Amino acid sequence: MTRTLLALAALAALAAAVPGQDTPPLPPGTPLPSPFNPARAGAAPARPLDQIFDELEQVRAKKAEIEKLEAALVQEAQQRLEKHGERARQLGVTPATPATPQPLDTLVAPAKPRQP
Repeated sequence: MTRTLLALAALAALAAAVPGQDTPPLPPGTPLPSPFNPARAGAAPARPLDQIFDELEQVRAKKAEIEKLEAALVQEAQQRLEKHGERARQLGVTPATPATPQPLDTLVAPAKPRQP
């Protein structure tokens, strides 16, 4: 118990000794300062709208480029898979048939109705 009281007293003494905590009271009618002030936080100034539009155009152009590349890769992969599939059929090699999933109602027992 005495340790707890000593610890609390020490914390109170430390809190009172923290520099910068001795702020003078504000004059009556002065609004309280906002906890977040963008000007004080060094926020970047607003970008011009033309700059935002230019950047949007660049992003959309890159997106179109990537979509074209994706389509070309998909087409190439499909062609190669088709070629390999033809060769596998010629050799008599067929892919294993995937297991057909069971309907859910056969896996789960039906709920019993509640008795009043």
